[in-house]
Amino acid sequence: MPRLLPSLRLLLTLCLLAVAGRTVAADEPAEEKNAEPRNTIEVAGVLYPVYEIRKEAKPLQQFKVYSPRRAKKEGRGGTVLIGALIDRQGGVMQMQIAMSNAEADIEEAALKSVRKWIFPVQHVDGRAIAYAVMVPIVVDNTPHFGPQR
Repeated sequence: MPRLLPSLRLLLTLCLLAVAGRTVAADEPAEEKNAEPRNTIEVAGVLYPVYEIRKEAKPLQQFKVYSPRRAKKEGRGGTVLIGALIDRQGGVMQMQIAMSNAEADIEEAALKSVRKWIFPVQHVDGRAIAYAVMVPIVVDNTPHFGPQR
């Protein structure tokens, strides 16, 4: 496995947990917390708490993904699954493409859009926490004939 920065390794781990059907939240290292988390993840020798969040984190503010002109002209599209680490204020801290069948220009357009999104603040024991989400972005540049949707 290539060497990743600890925060990127944490993001990847959290995204994999989210894909596996668990919604998780990441906070500061467990050694500095008073409350005991349900689970922990060790990344680069640091323990991070993992909480199950029962409420879905739908974006409060979304920006449209603008397809590159060339991709539109050529009818290219695809699906980009982005793992995003959301900070305590609901902004996107970090992102990484988890899976994609799109080309690089479409992936970049998806990342550019999601970077601006605002998510709800999640709380555990009355404190705002950082958490990870998986964001699927579908870009369809297939020409459509007949009435527009």
